Amino acid sequence: MLKAVVVAPRKFSVIEVPMPQPGPVEVLIKVMAVGICGSDLHYYSGDQIGDMSIEYPLSLGHEFAGEIIEAGAGVDNVKPGDRVLAEPATGCGTCEWCTSNRSNLCPDTRFCGSPPVEGAFAQYHVLNSHQVFRISDDMQYDTATIADTLANLLHMLRLSRFRQGDTASIIGCGPIGLLLLQLLKDAGASKVIVAEKVGYRLELAGKFGADVCIDALACDSGEAILAATGGRGVDVAFEAAGDPCAIDNCITAATRGGAVVVEGIPAESIIPFNIRLARRKELRVQFCRRCPDPPTEALELIHTGRIDAQTLISHHFPLGRIGEAFSMVHSYHDGAVKVVIDPN
Repeated sequence: MLKAVVVAPRKFSVIEVPMPQPGPVEVLIKVMAVGICGSDLHYYSGDQIGDMSIEYPLSLGHEFAGEIIEAGAGVDNVKPGDRVLAEPATGCGTCEWCTSNRSNLCPDTRFCGSPPVEGAFAQYHVLNSHQVFRISDDMQYDTATIADTLANLLHMLRLSRFRQGDTASIIGCGPIGLLLLQLLKDAGASKVIVAEKVGYRLELAGKFGADVCIDALACDSGEAILAATGGRGVDVAFEAAGDPCAIDNCITAATRGGAVVVEGIPAESIIPFNIRLARRKELRVQFCRRCPDPPTEALELIHTGRIDAQTLISHHFPLGRIGEAFSMVHSYHDGAVKVVIDPN
């Protein structure tokens, strides 16, 4: 089968490898769609994620859906022929975080496409059966892959303590920011202000219902958000850009007693921010790491149309053109928003 690996910063190679075989409680998946995630771009560029160092060749890809081809011994929740979405992360199952429904915090988490676990930019992939979830027959594979990100954002929204009627801001209108915008509108936000540097993404945010759209290249995002609220600030300021300056902008944008919620992953390990202002405002700064819950709620939101996932998908590429696809996303070329690889 064919598989794509990063062999050097910003360089892919598509290689022939043996077909994987499922072991006990594992399934073999024919991969039909894999989304390119922002975290994939970090490894692609040669950056570190957390304390994970890069070793080449590196196999990426974790937002994927496909068809089960074969099931190993002991698999009883799915069968060959089932259409499924993959949950890329799995905890150890025995630590204090796994046993308290916080498996996203397991220190021994194994994650598709993060060393030493193989990624899913391949024609076939093996996964533990408890990491796959059936999708409806009328849901397209590419649309299903969006549920991975959406599930993470649902967890983030709960952590934010957002309430119906609250005001919110979002810095960054990539796939994460645009999905979050839809979630906030669906949850009853009274006003959502967005800031983005890329023009076509800002325009798309307007189509998704943003109340105020700020060109982050033309002004200071934090001050502009503050001005758009008459100087009060927003109840919850969400950072979805992975930009070192964005957290500070969110601190400026948040109201007194409000919250700053960080979802983006910056390349830097240490980022300075205005702690004096954060303290004077008595802000709560909340971070988020993936989601401890299954993606069933996210799939339902997409299936019922409450969240428009399909509009986010701007491009499809075959596996053989994965280098071109990553370059497009990395450079914001040709209106790229969510780019999907179709290995088969």
